[in-house]
Amino acid sequence: LSQWERLLESDNWTLYLLRYRSEVVAGAVISTLESGYDYTFAASEPSVKDSSRILLYCVREELARNSGGTLDIGGGITEEDSLSAFKRNMGGVPVNFVRCRFGKKDLFSSREDAFERLSNRWP
Repeated sequence: LSQWERLLESDNWTLYLLRYRSEVVAGAVISTLESGYDYTFAASEPSVKDSSRILLYCVREELARNSGGTLDIGGGITEEDSLSAFKRNMGGVPVNFVRCRFGKKDLFSSREDAFERLSNRWP
């Protein structure tokens, strides 16, 4: 709890909660970026059907009303998985990029090796 409180003290992070029948059923922490926002952390109550989708929709609407920029909701595992279909349905536009989430000092033998390996695997 203390780590979350410290995180949310910063103006760079905002907590959004979705309530249904007076209960919190979903929540997300959105980080502010130079170009918009990132859907950084999210959790939802699995027993409340589509609570995560409704929260995402409400967050997007709230951000659109109050500011400009894009909302990055991360990536799926394959180009045509259910997340990519959901994003297209919400008006998303594919943007190609390379991301390395985990690494260690000696993971790649050179910069060229890194680009070659990362361009041929997910994420």
